[in-house]
Amino acid sequence: GWGEHLKLGTNLIIDHFLQERDWCDEVVGIIRESGARLFSVGVLCSLQELERRESSRGDGGVEGRPLGLARRSDEICHSHGLDYDVTVWTDQQSVAESVESIVMALRAARCLPGEVTG
Repeated sequence: GWGEHLKLGTNLIIDHFLQERDWCDEVVGIIRESGARLFSVGVLCSLQELERRESSRGDGGVEGRPLGLARRSDEICHSHGLDYDVTVWTDQQSVAESVESIVMALRAARCLPGEVTG
């Protein structure tokens, strides 16, 4: 799996909804075991906006997601004590602003070349 790629030095973006504590611990453990550097991005949104988005899906569901999943996800997804390197708020920042925040944090952490501005 991707743990082997990390051991080989491959840079990966792992985009996953870390809803369950066991899965979160497993992902972080595999990354640490590989010796790879972890740069974590917290993608957050207010519960009010999550529920608005959920209810605007017509029948309230996409891909079999039941109503109420937004609230449940909000309660548990960021409750695992991860210390994010950068956090973006999708209800407060545009996509471009979010990307800029991530790029600036990557540069500040010396994960990307280039000057840190701003």
